[in-house]
Amino acid sequence: MRWLMGHFPEERTAFRSDRLEALAEAAATAGCLALLPTALADADARLVRHGGGAVVVERGLWLLVHPQRRRAPAVGAVVNWVEDVVRSFSEAARSRPEQNRRP
Repeated sequence: MRWLMGHFPEERTAFRSDRLEALAEAAATAGCLALLPTALADADARLVRHGGGAVVVERGLWLLVHPQRRRAPAVGAVVNWVEDVVRSFSEAARSRPEQNRRP
């Protein structure tokens, strides 16, 4: 919120939510500005980037596993799958061409 207010001071706050999907839908249907994860926003053709697509916020991602279950094959398979999905989203976001993005 602070980042948006600092970079777009002329805009007013019209909607707040702790659900990213709700923020994305508000931005897409009402033309609102929203600070969204690349993987979520790039999947919706109704959304366009402002500011040339620069990364403005980075967050760590944690995957917690119960110590007694971490060596179970099924848990290992899920951990590997989550790592692959996150890695592919990250690589796709970095390699995506700068098209359909507003300056």
